Amino acid sequence: MLTSSKLSSWPALLVAVALLVAPRTISAQEETPPSLPPTVRGEPAEFHLGDFLQGEQHERDLIVHNDGDKPLVIYEVNPSCGCTTIVSFDRTIPPRTSGKIRMTVNTKKIKTGERARKAIRIHTNDPGWSAKPYSIYWTVYVTKMFETKPAKIQVAKAYNQTVETAVELLAANDLGFELVEVRSRNGEFEVVKVDLVQKDRRYIARLRIPAVDVARDVKDPLDLTIKTRDGRQVTVGRFVEIRHLPGILVNPEQALRFKNKDTDALLPENAAPISRAIDIRTVLPNVNFKVTGVQLTGRAEQAFGTEIVEMVPGKHYAVKVTISEYQKSSYISGKIVITTDSAERPTIEMPVSAMFGRRRK
Repeated sequence: MLTSSKLSSWPALLVAVALLVAPRTISAQEETPPSLPPTVRGEPAEFHLGDFLQGEQHERDLIVHNDGDKPLVIYEVNPSCGCTTIVSFDRTIPPRTSGKIRMTVNTKKIKTGERARKAIRIHTNDPGWSAKPYSIYWTVYVTKMFETKPAKIQVAKAYNQTVETAVELLAANDLGFELVEVRSRNGEFEVVKVDLVQKDRRYIARLRIPAVDVARDVKDPLDLTIKTRDGRQVTVGRFVEIRHLPGILVNPEQALRFKNKDTDALLPENAAPISRAIDIRTVLPNVNFKVTGVQLTGRAEQAFGTEIVEMVPGKHYAVKVTISEYQKSSYISGKIVITTDSAERPTIEMPVSAMFGRRRK
């Protein structure tokens, strides 16, 4: 049975219970937390890719997080180096999730013997990176596999001749140096023979460069497939630079021109004559020739004089073209014809001209 004192305390108890179960009033700020824009973050933002042999390729997935509350859009991904190829990437990353960028690294295109630092630049809709792309940085160390003697493999030859040359192939580390294959990548030369001189250290390769139809310069990699003692195998190359030269070189090749700045020297009274030379030479030891004559045609015949100068008998000549007086005509032209006793290049022809655009005061 309830007493009067207990009945008097009952309303207070009901009020206390009502306060406990009544819904709480929450401010608008507490009820709706601020929404973050798309936010890009690499994991990790910088790392060491690894240590590799020159010639190895490596594929890697980069993890990209979206720490925002709206979708992160990746517009494009650009590597900082030609050694890296972007294979694929997730173009949209939902809020609070992650995506991938897959890249391939070709160590042939990375400088050897030092720790190289590279970057992947990510263009997104993250407003915090609107001025510049977000970057993930990575480092890599590449071990050099071989060296050559000569360091630059260069061959100069007459285009219609076949020549051979020897190249030393030397180990650049102590990992083992077994040559599995030595070849021309593009077929511009032939590897005739490869001799082992010292195991794991030194080989000599003999290259044959064939005759071609026209004079031209080419670069063709000498590719070496190298096997190390631990069974790894890589293919790396070194350019062979080949100059298929004409037997006789001429400079200038296209035309001989006197410009106003040249002929201005003739403006003063009693000025000394001015000359320019056509250089004719051979750099090939088995080629000999002689310049036998020179002739001018057109108006140049009256305005210019010529002289053959023997620099090195059978190897090097200069044909001097001289102007002694400033001409009344503003422009004089013609042709110069040089004859030689070479069956390959019996005549050398080119336009010759001079400008006389000033006037004596």
